[in-house]
Amino acid sequence: MKLIKLKLSSSKKTSSIFSGTLWAALIFLLLLLALMNEYILPRYFFYDSRTISSFIKLGTGFASGDSFSSTAAFYTLFGVERNSIPFSLVSFFTVFLTFNFYLKKSKARSLDFFEFTLIAFLAVLSMAYMTALSKELIVLLFIAPFIFFSKRGLPGLIAWSFIALAYAFFFRTYWFLLIAMFWGIYIVFRFSRSVAVLIAAIPIALFALAVFFVFYLGVDLDSYRTLVNDVRIESGDEDARTMILPWVQGGGVLTGWLNSFITWITLMVPLPLFLLFSPYHMLISVLISILFYKFWKAALLEFHSKKSPEKAACFSLVISFTALQCIFEPDYGSYVKHLSPFFPMIVYAILKDTSASASKGTLKSLQNLVKASPRTNRTIEYR
Repeated sequence: MKLIKLKLSSSKKTSSIFSGTLWAALIFLLLLLALMNEYILPRYFFYDSRTISSFIKLGTGFASGDSFSSTAAFYTLFGVERNSIPFSLVSFFTVFLTFNFYLKKSKARSLDFFEFTLIAFLAVLSMAYMTALSKELIVLLFIAPFIFFSKRGLPGLIAWSFIALAYAFFFRTYWFLLIAMFWGIYIVFRFSRSVAVLIAAIPIALFALAVFFVFYLGVDLDSYRTLVNDVRIESGDEDARTMILPWVQGGGVLTGWLNSFITWITLMVPLPLFLLFSPYHMLISVLISILFYKFWKAALLEFHSKKSPEKAACFSLVISFTALQCIFEPDYGSYVKHLSPFFPMIVYAILKDTSASASKGTLKSLQNLVKASPRTNRTIEYR
């Protein structure tokens, strides 16, 4: 992992030694977690892993829209088995190198202690979720090169979209909706100057989907989540504490839209998770809230400056993904797990252009913007 200097002390020597020690400790912890995850973590982290393993034993092949069957077939191609040390090492290096790549591309010169803590938190979650048999590791494999494609403009993003569409066909059909929403948000990011348009884009998209679900599919927008959670409640699932329950009772376009929109907000500010008053869930809630605060702060800066098409693409993809998850995610734990392949991208989007030189560039851009403003506006300001 790129060892970015931590701003921990006024002494350069002390700061460098402490930085190196913290990075080394983090890398050791991540490797230990990758190799010993099923011995360290609670069993609910590995429900998918056990299911995928059972599908591997059945010898299932790729099947359209069947995520477990296709995931098992993918791992079978490489002879992967559950609790395999070689697989744990390969998945460790895949996650590790992806974080390293995105940190390097961010060109961040230093991190404060809180930023380091946030990166460590995301890296630990990534190792927990993606070093066992999982669907998320497959997502990471085509999320990792996203920045390469985005740097090549529209042709690159179109090429990446076809890869994502292939994934949607075999693994998760809702990715068809995700790609459509990604392009809509990306167009807003690149060509709109109105923050109101950006803020309204997701609620409008969700309302359009609510209409489509009710009048074309004959179900409410949040029906999938409600169905899954009803089964879990009836079965007395002991690990269902983090379920996302309906905010508004009833059915129809408006109710489905409201439940999904409110859920989208709570995916970024997971107050219901905090109110479980479990130290683990409270910590997750606080860190996810701060992560998205920093994410949206950086996103709005990019929206105004229009400096980096690749950052705009990253912001658009993450925003679109969270918007789709508010429709389909049954609980907050699953949401964090499904978000984990995007963690390196989120870190990049937050840290990119935060160096001293970048700050000067941003200041200069703002000064130029003021100079370019109409004279009448400047007169009013000085009054």
